[in-house]
Amino acid sequence: MDDQTPPVRPGSVSAYARGRVGNKPRAGPIYVGVMAFAGRLHPLLLHFPIALIIVAAIAELTAMLTTVRAWHAVAVANVRAGAVFAVATAITGWLMASSAVVDDVRTLDWHRWMGTTAAVAFIGAALATAGAERQSPTVRWLYRIALFWAAALVGVTGHLGARLVWGADFLRP
Repeated sequence: MDDQTPPVRPGSVSAYARGRVGNKPRAGPIYVGVMAFAGRLHPLLLHFPIALIIVAAIAELTAMLTTVRAWHAVAVANVRAGAVFAVATAITGWLMASSAVVDDVRTLDWHRWMGTTAAVAFIGAALATAGAERQSPTVRWLYRIALFWAAALVGVTGHLGARLVWGADFLRP
């Protein structure tokens, strides 16, 4: 630490941010407390809603192609559970992005907003499943559009997240 680093309160962990970059402060300590800890849960939480949306999309596509209603029930269950976890994942992602651990880059902004949009689409799909047994064809198609849109957004958002963690060349041998 240099002479310009402000002192850290006893019992707290600190990182020192330099310069103004996006959502980061100009200079000063960033205390890692409850909010930063919650943000660090993002990598742990994100895999569950990704799996749920993929399973839901595959199940709904299977229900559309085979007209077997059981596949629709599987999709609905996955969408409802996934929506809850998508909200938690988006919140912890925003907390992690505002911490000193993550560099604020253009990819982060795209990842952040696409992830938020995916969570909103996920919630929309879950809300559209209310009364799934007696849905009108219009509501069923709105549900499917929200579901497949959320799945596509999750795929792109996941790719951007991998770029943030592993770098732009992560797919190259």
